[in-house]
Amino acid sequence: MRRPILPFALQAVALAPLLLAPDPSQSLGGYFIAAPFLIIVMTALNLPVIASAFQRFRQPIGTRRNHALEHATIIVLETSTKKRLAGRAGDTGFRLYGAVTEQQIRDAFEKVCRTIRAGEPLVYVSPRCGSNIVTTLAGATGLLLLMTSASLILALPYAVRVGGFASSVLLFFSLRRRLGNAIQRRFFMATDFVDVSLRGIRREPTDPTRRGPVHFVKTTVRLPVVSGEQQTTSACKHDDASVAGSGR
Repeated sequence: MRRPILPFALQAVALAPLLLAPDPSQSLGGYFIAAPFLIIVMTALNLPVIASAFQRFRQPIGTRRNHALEHATIIVLETSTKKRLAGRAGDTGFRLYGAVTEQQIRDAFEKVCRTIRAGEPLVYVSPRCGSNIVTTLAGATGLLLLMTSASLILALPYAVRVGGFASSVLLFFSLRRRLGNAIQRRFFMATDFVDVSLRGIRREPTDPTRRGPVHFVKTTVRLPVVSGEQQTTSACKHDDASVAGSGR
C-alpha cells in the first residue's frame, strides 16, 4: 500500500453520487445493478487495511522498540547518504532495504546509540511509515462510509452531505501526517529503553518486492532498573521475529 491515494480516490469516486447528487435516491438504481462489482472492489480495497491495522495494533513491545530504532537509523542514513530506504521491524531487530553498506548501517546505529545514552531527544517518527497510511486511510474511508450511510438513512441536507465528503478528503490529505504521526508515536513505537547496542549485522537474500540489498540488524535493548535489577532484552531468542512493516 505504497500509493494510498489510489484506493481512497476510487472509493470517493464510487460513493460521490450518493453524497453530492441533489437527490441521492435517484442514484440507487445504478448502485443496485453494480452492487456485486462494488462489493468486490470495496472488499479488495478495505480488507488489507483492516488486516494491517489489526496486526499493527497487536505488535509486541519488542517490535515497537525496534520499530523506533529502525526509523531512527533510517533517518540518520537518509540524511547522510541522501538515499531513500525502507525497513521492517521485528522482536529481535529490524531489516533495512536499500543501497547502503554494512559500515554505513553500523555508523548510523552507533549515532542513534550515542543519542540515547546522552539522553537527547531521539528523532524516530516518520511520515512515510506504513502505520500512517493505514490509520489515515482507515479513518478517512470510515468517515466517507458513515456519511454515505447517514445520507441515505437520515436523508441529510445537501450542505451536510457536501460537508461530510469534504471532511473525508481533508482528513486524508491535510491530517494524514499530523494524525498519523501522533498515532504512530503512541501505538506503534516504544522508547522506554535507557540504552541500546548492536549485536550484529548480516546480509540477507534480496527481496524481489524491494530495491537494493537487505540487511538484518540484530539489537540489544536495556530497560530502566526495576526492583534493583536492570532488564535486558536481546536478540538471542530467534532471528525471524514477527514482522511489522514500517513502510519506510
